[in-house]
Amino acid sequence: MTRQVTNTVFSYFEFLSSLFSVAADNTLPIPKRLITKHNDDGNAIFDTRLNDELPETVLSTHVFYLGYVTQGFPVDLEDNTDIETYGNYISNSPGFGAPVC
Repeated sequence: MTRQVTNTVFSYFEFLSSLFSVAADNTLPIPKRLITKHNDDGNAIFDTRLNDELPETVLSTHVFYLGYVTQGFPVDLEDNTDIETYGNYISNSPGFGAPVC
Protein backbone atom coordinates (compact mmCIF):
# COMPACT_ATOMS: atom_id res chain seq x y z
CA MET A 1 0.00 0.00 0.00
CA THR A 2 2.80 2.44 0.83
CA ARG A 3 4.47 1.77 -2.51
CA GLN A 4 1.26 2.57 -4.38
CA VAL A 5 0.83 5.87 -2.52
CA THR A 6 4.45 6.82 -3.26
CA ASN A 7 4.02 6.05 -6.97
CA THR A 8 0.81 8.05 -7.02
CA VAL A 9 2.54 11.06 -5.47
CA PHE A 10 5.41 10.92 -7.96
CA SER A 11 2.97 10.50 -10.84
CA TYR A 12 1.05 13.54 -9.63
CA PHE A 13 4.23 15.66 -9.51
CA GLU A 14 5.24 14.43 -12.97
CA PHE A 15 1.79 15.42 -14.20
CA LEU A 16 2.09 18.90 -12.66
CA SER A 17 5.55 19.33 -14.17
CA SER A 18 4.20 18.49 -17.60
CA LEU A 19 1.72 21.37 -17.33
CA PHE A 20 4.49 23.97 -17.19
CA SER A 21 6.51 24.86 -20.25
CA VAL A 22 10.28 24.65 -20.24
CA ALA A 23 12.05 27.97 -19.63
CA ALA A 24 13.54 27.87 -23.13
CA ASP A 25 10.02 27.98 -24.59
CA ASN A 26 9.31 31.36 -22.99
CA THR A 27 8.22 33.87 -25.64
CA LEU A 28 7.73 36.80 -23.28
CA PRO A 29 10.09 39.75 -23.73
CA ILE A 30 12.97 40.14 -21.27
CA PRO A 31 11.98 42.61 -18.54
CA LYS A 32 13.75 45.96 -18.66
CA ARG A 33 14.95 48.25 -15.93
CA LEU A 34 15.22 52.01 -16.34
CA ILE A 35 17.26 53.75 -13.65
CA THR A 36 16.91 57.49 -13.27
CA LYS A 37 19.08 60.01 -11.49
CA HIS A 38 19.70 63.76 -11.58
CA ASN A 39 22.52 65.59 -13.32
CA ASP A 40 24.42 68.53 -11.82
CA ASP A 41 21.72 70.93 -13.08
CA GLY A 42 19.00 68.98 -11.25
CA ASN A 43 17.46 67.54 -14.43
CA ALA A 44 16.20 63.96 -14.45
CA ILE A 45 18.31 61.70 -16.67
CA PHE A 46 18.71 57.96 -17.28
CA ASP A 47 21.60 56.14 -15.63
CA THR A 48 23.07 53.90 -18.33
CA ARG A 49 25.86 52.14 -16.41
CA LEU A 50 23.79 48.90 -16.29
CA ASN A 51 22.19 47.16 -19.25
CA ASP A 52 18.44 47.87 -19.57
CA GLU A 53 17.64 44.15 -19.94
CA LEU A 54 17.60 42.27 -16.64
CA PRO A 55 20.08 39.40 -16.30
CA GLU A 56 18.41 36.01 -16.65
CA THR A 57 18.83 33.03 -14.33
CA VAL A 58 17.27 29.76 -15.48
CA LEU A 59 16.02 27.53 -12.65
CA SER A 60 14.82 24.27 -14.19
CA THR A 61 11.51 25.24 -15.84
CA HIS A 62 11.47 28.80 -14.48
CA VAL A 63 13.33 31.96 -15.38
CA PHE A 64 14.27 34.46 -12.66
CA TYR A 65 15.14 38.12 -13.24
CA LEU A 66 16.72 40.16 -10.44
CA GLY A 67 15.17 43.61 -10.82
CA TYR A 68 16.73 45.47 -7.89
CA VAL A 69 18.45 44.76 -4.57
CA THR A 70 19.54 46.99 -1.70
CA GLN A 71 21.23 46.38 1.64
CA GLY A 72 20.53 47.85 5.04
CA PHE A 73 17.86 50.11 6.38
CA PRO A 74 17.41 52.89 5.65
CA VAL A 75 18.65 52.36 2.10
CA ASP A 76 21.69 54.48 1.22
CA LEU A 77 20.91 56.34 -2.02
CA GLU A 78 23.86 58.75 -1.82
CA ASP A 79 26.63 58.59 -4.43
CA ASN A 80 24.91 55.69 -6.26
CA THR A 81 25.59 53.29 -3.38
CA ASP A 82 22.32 51.44 -4.08
CA ILE A 83 23.24 50.95 -7.75
CA GLU A 84 26.69 49.65 -6.79
CA THR A 85 25.08 47.21 -4.32
CA TYR A 86 22.68 46.01 -7.01
CA GLY A 87 25.59 45.66 -9.48
CA ASN A 88 27.45 43.48 -6.96
CA TYR A 89 24.42 41.19 -6.67
CA ILE A 90 24.30 40.89 -10.45
CA SER A 91 28.02 40.04 -10.65
CA ASN A 92 28.02 37.74 -7.61
CA SER A 93 24.64 36.04 -7.60
CA PRO A 94 23.46 35.18 -4.07
CA GLY A 95 21.94 31.93 -5.31
CA PHE A 96 18.31 31.05 -4.98
CA GLY A 97 17.46 33.71 -2.39
CA ALA A 98 18.68 37.07 -1.18
CA PRO A 99 18.50 38.02 2.49
CA VAL A 100 15.63 40.33 3.38
CA CYS A 101 15.53 42.81 6.28
